[in-house]
Amino acid sequence: MQLKETHIDTQMSKPTNKHSSKTREIGYAIPFPQTAESAKKYIREHGLCVTEIARQHNISRFALVDLLRGRRKGFRGETHRAAILLGLKADPTTLKRAA
Repeated sequence: MQLKETHIDTQMSKPTNKHSSKTREIGYAIPFPQTAESAKKYIREHGLCVTEIARQHNISRFALVDLLRGRRKGFRGETHRAAILLGLKADPTTLKRAA
Protein backbone atom coordinates (compact mmCIF):
# COMPACT_ATOMS: atom_id res chain seq x y z
CA MET A 1 0.00 0.00 0.00
CA GLN A 2 1.48 3.33 -1.06
CA LEU A 3 0.74 6.56 0.74
CA LYS A 4 -0.08 9.61 -1.30
CA GLU A 5 2.06 12.66 -0.78
CA THR A 6 -0.10 15.66 -0.02
CA HIS A 7 0.78 19.32 -0.23
CA ILE A 8 -0.37 21.54 2.60
CA ASP A 9 -0.62 25.26 1.96
CA THR A 10 1.07 26.93 4.93
CA GLN A 11 0.36 30.51 3.88
CA MET A 12 -2.46 32.16 5.74
CA SER A 13 -5.04 34.01 3.72
CA LYS A 14 -5.31 37.74 4.24
CA PRO A 15 -8.49 39.18 5.70
CA THR A 16 -10.87 40.51 3.10
CA ASN A 17 -12.60 43.25 5.02
CA LYS A 18 -12.96 46.77 3.71
CA HIS A 19 -10.01 48.04 5.79
CA SER A 20 -7.48 45.38 4.76
CA SER A 21 -6.01 47.51 1.97
CA LYS A 22 -5.38 50.40 4.36
CA THR A 23 -3.54 48.47 7.05
CA ARG A 24 0.14 47.76 6.75
CA GLU A 25 1.64 44.62 8.14
CA ILE A 26 4.60 44.83 10.46
CA GLY A 27 6.06 41.36 10.57
CA TYR A 28 9.28 42.51 12.12
CA ALA A 29 10.42 44.41 15.15
CA ILE A 30 11.30 48.09 15.01
CA PRO A 31 15.11 48.37 14.75
CA PHE A 32 16.99 48.36 18.07
CA PRO A 33 18.02 50.64 19.83
CA GLN A 34 15.09 53.00 20.22
CA THR A 35 13.73 55.31 22.87
CA ALA A 36 10.02 55.61 23.52
CA GLU A 37 9.98 58.91 21.60
CA SER A 38 11.88 57.53 18.60
CA ALA A 39 9.65 54.43 18.51
CA LYS A 40 6.56 56.68 18.44
CA LYS A 41 8.15 58.71 15.65
CA TYR A 42 8.98 55.53 13.68
CA ILE A 43 5.38 54.31 13.98
CA ARG A 44 4.02 57.68 12.89
CA GLU A 45 6.44 58.09 9.94
CA HIS A 46 5.73 54.60 8.59
CA GLY A 47 1.96 55.02 8.83
CA LEU A 48 1.52 52.19 11.31
CA CYS A 49 -1.23 51.83 13.90
CA VAL A 50 -0.44 50.67 17.44
CA THR A 51 -3.66 48.64 17.54
CA GLU A 52 -2.75 46.77 14.35
CA ILE A 53 0.78 46.10 15.60
CA ALA A 54 -0.70 44.69 18.81
CA ARG A 55 -3.13 42.45 16.91
CA GLN A 56 -0.50 41.12 14.54
CA HIS A 57 1.87 40.20 17.35
CA ASN A 58 -0.75 39.05 19.87
CA ILE A 59 0.24 41.68 22.42
CA SER A 60 -2.08 43.88 24.43
CA ARG A 61 -2.48 47.37 22.99
CA PHE A 62 -2.22 48.74 26.51
CA ALA A 63 1.22 47.14 26.94
CA LEU A 64 2.45 48.95 23.81
CA VAL A 65 0.87 52.26 24.79
CA ASP A 66 2.25 52.08 28.35
CA LEU A 67 5.76 51.48 26.99
CA LEU A 68 5.48 54.33 24.51
CA ARG A 69 4.28 56.67 27.26
CA GLY A 70 7.02 55.58 29.67
CA ARG A 71 4.65 54.09 32.24
CA ARG A 72 6.21 50.62 32.02
CA LYS A 73 9.80 49.46 31.57
CA GLY A 74 9.24 46.05 30.00
CA PHE A 75 10.98 43.94 32.59
CA ARG A 76 8.98 40.73 32.23
CA GLY A 77 6.11 39.01 30.45
CA GLU A 78 4.03 40.72 27.82
CA THR A 79 5.59 44.15 28.31
CA HIS A 80 9.04 42.59 27.82
CA ARG A 81 7.94 41.10 24.48
CA ALA A 82 6.40 44.44 23.53
CA ALA A 83 9.61 46.30 24.43
CA ILE A 84 11.58 43.98 22.15
CA LEU A 85 9.04 44.53 19.35
CA LEU A 86 9.29 48.32 19.73
CA GLY A 87 13.09 48.23 19.74
CA LEU A 88 13.31 49.49 23.31
CA LYS A 89 15.20 46.33 24.33
CA ALA A 90 17.50 43.99 22.44
CA ASP A 91 16.15 40.57 21.50
CA PRO A 92 17.84 38.12 23.90
CA THR A 93 17.68 35.31 21.31
CA THR A 94 19.95 37.23 18.93
CA LEU A 95 22.46 38.52 21.47
CA LYS A 96 25.92 37.03 21.34
CA ARG A 97 27.48 36.09 24.63
CA ALA A 98 31.05 36.93 25.52
CA ALA A 99 33.33 33.90 25.54
